This record gives sequence, C-alpha cells and structure tokens, in this order.
Amino acid sequence: MGGLIVQKYLESHEVPAALLIAPCPAMGGTLGLLVRYTMDQLWPALTATYGRKTAIQDQAMCRRLFFDQISPEKLEAHFNRLGLESSRAIRNMVLPLFKVKAKKITSTPVAVAAGGRDYLFEFKMLQKWATDFDYDFLPFPEAAHNLLSEPEAFAFGETTCTWLDQKTTGADAPVGAL
Repeated sequence: MGGLIVQKYLESHEVPAALLIAPCPAMGGTLGLLVRYTMDQLWPALTATYGRKTAIQDQAMCRRLFFDQISPEKLEAHFNRLGLESSRAIRNMVLPLFKVKAKKITSTPVAVAAGGRDYLFEFKMLQKWATDFDYDFLPFPEAAHNLLSEPEAFAFGETTCTWLDQKTTGADAPVGAL
C-alpha cells in the first residue's frame, strides 16, 4: 500500500528518485485480485473489503499473499510481525467506486520493482503500467510480493541501489536486472 502513498506524495513534491516496490499501480488494483482472494479465503476477503480492519489469518495465508519460497522459520517470523491492515485502504485499492488513483509522475525518475510471482499485483500489469507511464521497470521474475524478505536471493538490493545511484548521481554503471 505504500507505493500508492508515495505516488500521491509525488504529485505535489519533487524528490531525486522514487522506487516503487511491488506497488499498487496508479490506476488501482484489479477486481481480479478481489475475486482470486475471495476464492482462496472467503471470510478474510469479506472482512478485508467490508470490515474496519483485517488481519492475515494464518501462516498459509501469509505465504500465499507475500511469499513464494521461504523457510518455515522465516515465514513464522514474518507472520508474527504482521499487524492489522486498514480495510478502507484495501477498498481504495481495488473497488471501482472507491479507487484512489495517482497521476503520472514526470518531475521525478520513477522505477517499478515487481515480482513475477506476486499474488497481489500481477507482474504483466505492473510492467504495462510502468511502460505506459514511462517509468523504469525492474523485474524480479522469481520473486513474490515481499521483495524485501530475501533481497540477496534475487539481487534486489544490488539492482535497486544501482538504479538509485544512476538516477541520483548520474553514474553510468549498468543496472543489474535491466
């Protein structure tokens, strides 16, 4: 959800560069996400969409939403750190009548980092959005939604730091995943 907040911030503020990590796209999430989530977890999907606050119910749900390949120990640690999510924010991301949308950012270099196995925001949708908005696209085809959980596994840290260095210092070093 942070990616949408950053996009809204950038509508009225200029920064040297912005890296959106597995973000909700500017046009909001898709109803496909809501349908998929409802089919996987009916009750949590309803409370996430229509309640006040929602929580990830169990480790299986945590794995499905955020991770692809993670050890049971790391999954348990991540699950234990999860907090409540705002159902209003979820509605604002996926329901057509409630969607918060963001404008194209032209004053700041923007990159969209996306995981090919992301449950929440489809890889091809994020790639198309980045292309349509003239943002750089940093693909991580083997990663799930939580790109920060094991950044060394996909060269995430190296790739994103290289991109940020290029955009903020003008360095001409090649970006690893581009």
